[in-house]
Amino acid sequence: MLATFFTAALWKADMMSPAAVSERVEEQRVGDPYRLTSLTFGMGSLLTEGDHLHLDRDGPWRAALALVLAAAAREAAHAGADPIVLRDFDAGDAELEDALGQGGFTRTTMPDSLAMDSVAPSDDLWLAGLSQRGRIHQRREVLCWDDAFSVEVLDERSRVPSDQELAHLHALYANVASRGRELNTFALPPGIWREMLAHPCWELVLLSLGAAEAPVAFGAHFKGRRHYAPMVVGLDDAHVRSHHSYRQALRQALLRARALGADRMLLGMGASLEKRRFGAVAHRRRAYAQGIDHYNHDVLASIEADTGGRVAVR
Repeated sequence: MLATFFTAALWKADMMSPAAVSERVEEQRVGDPYRLTSLTFGMGSLLTEGDHLHLDRDGPWRAALALVLAAAAREAAHAGADPIVLRDFDAGDAELEDALGQGGFTRTTMPDSLAMDSVAPSDDLWLAGLSQRGRIHQRREVLCWDDAFSVEVLDERSRVPSDQELAHLHALYANVASRGRELNTFALPPGIWREMLAHPCWELVLLSLGAAEAPVAFGAHFKGRRHYAPMVVGLDDAHVRSHHSYRQALRQALLRARALGADRMLLGMGASLEKRRFGAVAHRRRAYAQGIDHYNHDVLASIEADTGGRVAVR
């Protein structure tokens, strides 16, 4: 009737705040890297995208939800984590919002989640589903660069990359992560790429300007049973404008989703304009929190007032 999972992890209190707020907080973290952070017991993990809660509402689902919330409270206390955050819910689900509100959870907004709700089996069908401006953009800015890149897919069955190669990929990732504030999290550790390659559900898609050249872009993508989720991107700034490498990274993700027979492609949060140009649709999401750190919230509210925005409650 109900299934989900939680992860205890260190979250930045401004993780889902406007980028301008996170920029201000990061300035304060130069001398105090753990300022405005807390060990959080969060639904899903910081490397998952999509619907984390399976809930069959044909039965006594409210009672089942109450059991899970009680279990989450026990496990959070055991881990020493506070607050508890339930995330990635449909913003229009008033029934679930009411149930969680009765359980003591406070609603907060999240950035829109972008998804291609169907993966077209061919470029012709994909382009036909875009607006006229979208088709023009793809032909002028994306498709004409297909032949500029050599593409290699690394997974558990491929060749084993060297430590030096993975260090290069991590540098490309760090280049993007160091300025990404739309979803402000701690950087992934350097060993994550080899960990991903040890599991059949992950693959790394490398884009190079020649078969013997080092990658100038790559994506770390999750392969679900019916969906495909590009989760992490790394870029060399020198080729983003000259060769449209970020757009090509999205393009190659679409081709991989198609090749694997995925029904949907989950593109996560951020870079909304570029993803919409590929046909992605924005879905409004909600998160719910219990055990909000009021000090962190008050500090963020003060910063957000200075930047003219609204604070995301956590």
